Amino acid sequence: MHDITLVSCNYNTPEQIKTLLKSWAFHNHDVSRECLIMEHSSNEETIPFYVENSIPYIRNKGSVHYRGVEAALHLVNTRYMLLVDSDVVFNKSIKSVIDGYIADSINLAGLVEGDRGGYYLYRRIHPWYCFIDVEFIRNHSIRFADMNRVRGTRSEGF
Repeated sequence: MHDITLVSCNYNTPEQIKTLLKSWAFHNHDVSRECLIMEHSSNEETIPFYVENSIPYIRNKGSVHYRGVEAALHLVNTRYMLLVDSDVVFNKSIKSVIDGYIADSINLAGLVEGDRGGYYLYRRIHPWYCFIDVEFIRNHSIRFADMNRVRGTRSEGF
């Protein structure tokens, strides 16, 4: 088991978040049992599922993704965090991947992307699957999103 929490921000995707959590539990029981859902949905559809299955969640109705991630970075009690979109489905264990990140002292890992959908965007690590060394991020006062800097790129709408 690793000192890692699975985190996802959910917004009106009840079936997807259920599939994510079930696939995580089935394929990654040897990685971690810790999870935290930042629940931003405009309805209460997923809440009974969380309660029935003792899944930790923070209710922030209508909140935006980056604020949920910022909050999660302060709330998790583990050294590492795996941030995934609610529609991610695990088809096998990611233990070897996590082992590699930790062994190589990786602080942030994920797919680097840039332009997309006809928009010119600054390159960033896309948060659909993002490994984060929470301790490193906290110790260096790094924020998930600095909206003043984002506004300066004129890409805050994308």
